[in-house]
Amino acid sequence: MFGVVIRGRNALEAVEQIEAAEAAGIEAVWATMFGAGGVDMIPVFAAAAARTARIKVGTAIVHTWSRHPVVLAQEAMAIDQIAPGRFRLGTGSSTRFYVERLYGMEYRKPLSNLGEICRRCGNSLQPGAPSSRASTFTPAPGSACPPQACR
Repeated sequence: MFGVVIRGRNALEAVEQIEAAEAAGIEAVWATMFGAGGVDMIPVFAAAAARTARIKVGTAIVHTWSRHPVVLAQEAMAIDQIAPGRFRLGTGSSTRFYVERLYGMEYRKPLSNLGEICRRCGNSLQPGAPSSRASTFTPAPGSACPPQACR
């Protein structure tokens, strides 16, 4: 799959760039966490998915430190419901600079953090999957995971 990187000054401009890319026949667009002037790209992609018909949209990347795995799975599910098969979720552990300065968290065991996000989104949220003990993320008592997350 070939695509282009978008970078708008704000969310609306990023959505308009995605619409223009689709009109030009581009197959996919990608954006970093700064692809819309520093706002979060997940809702931007959701808005673009609702306003387009064919173009694939993907994160390059979502930092794993900024989201609980259940929230990340729910966000991906929502975009997939709007635009089935058109959303690509790229995740990564980020850098010490962003984790500590932007999120105010300790940058510790980045590969373990990333692996846990992948396991929790890819396995633990599927119906009938065995639950795993989390070392980084602990769900609140009584919380429920969406049954169809990250299939």
